[in-house]
Formats: sequence, structure tokens, C-alpha cells
Amino acid sequence: MSGGIADMMNPKDLLRSFIPLGAAWVLSQLPLSEPSKVLLVRGAFLAQSIACMALTMAIRMSIARRAKEESDSELVTVEATEVADGEMKKVKEQLTVFQYDSKTLRESTHQHILGSVIVVVMHLQYEYTIPLWCFSVMRGLQHWEAPLCKVHVRGLSFKEDETLKRPFGSGSKFSLYEMIYRAQSDMKASQGTAASGRGAKKASKREAAAAVLEKRKDSAKKK
Repeated sequence: MSGGIADMMNPKDLLRSFIPLGAAWVLSQLPLSEPSKVLLVRGAFLAQSIACMALTMAIRMSIARRAKEESDSELVTVEATEVADGEMKKVKEQLTVFQYDSKTLRESTHQHILGSVIVVVMHLQYEYTIPLWCFSVMRGLQHWEAPLCKVHVRGLSFKEDETLKRPFGSGSKFSLYEMIYRAQSDMKASQGTAASGRGAKKASKREAAAAVLEKRKDSAKKK
């Protein structure tokens, strides 16, 4: 199972995983008093939130404008992960470009709001500053590197960046649903291999017992 999760990693994801540590180290090295650091962290979070709102509005307007200018004949096949009967299963659906971009933007906004609420509660309730600081730095980078931002704000296309071909590749493959799905698949494979091994052992034992029984019968007949 560890091999399956390790395959989901790439060098870029590994480098990005060190950014929060670097941001925390920079904050700790700043020659500022604690109250000043708190003000700096809150200011960074506020600036990041305003930038996120501005980018979201720009992307939303660009999506609406392109929907009017371009036809919706192009369809995007999306593979979504859903919970069915207590297991993670993948289903496919087809969306227009407008529907796909709108759905992607909506999901990104929901994730951002959820993350913001979590770090704000941690900051206000427990006076933690590092999570708020790291969240502000990481989300700022993620907003700028997001496929929708590249397409609708930065004017890039899949000709310059292959990851911008819809459906967009996941910027980070460590999504919760994907990890659970991969883990379940690996566990099933491991259980199947173990069951096959147990079945082979039982068959060998039955064959050995049958051979011993035949020998005893032959010995009894000779007597």
C-alpha cells in the first residue's frame, strides 16, 4: 500500500511540501516582537483573502464572457470520486467547458473558505499564528498556479502548458478522496493476494493429508 501512495508523489509536490516549513522558519527569524508578528500574520492573511476574492471575480467574469463568445459544443469528460456502499468509487460524467470551469471554480472556493475558517478558528481560539501564516503563503501560491487562473487571468493554454488541457490534472495528488481510493484499491489487492496464498496452503495441506491416508491404506492392505 505504501508503494501505491508513493507513486502519487512527484518532485514538484515534494518541493512544495517544504514551503510551509520555510515560511515558518522565516517568520521565526524576523526581528519583530510577538505582537508585531501577530499583526504581520493577520495582515498577510487579509491580503491573501483580498487577492483570492479579486482573482475569483476575474475568473468568474472571464468564464461568463467566454461562454457567450464560444460555443459549448466541446465536452469535458470528468472522473469524479463518490462514496457508494461505504466504498470510494469513480464515476464519469460529461460537462461543457462552461460547466466544468464553473464547477472547478466553485469547488476551489469552497475549499478555500473551509481552510480559512479552520485556520482562523485555530488562531482566535488557541492563538496559533503559524497555521494562519503558512496558509496565507501557500494559498497565495496556489491561487497563482491554479489552472483556472492560468487560463482565464494569465492567458495561457494547453499549448504552453500541457496540464491546462481539460480536465485539469490535479495540482497535488494528495487529495483526501484520491488517497482513500488508492488505499482501498491497494488493500483489496493485498487481501486478494493473501487469500490466494492461504488457499494454496490449505490445498497443499489437504493433498499431504490425502497422501498420508493413502499410505496408511496401502500399509493396512499389505498386513
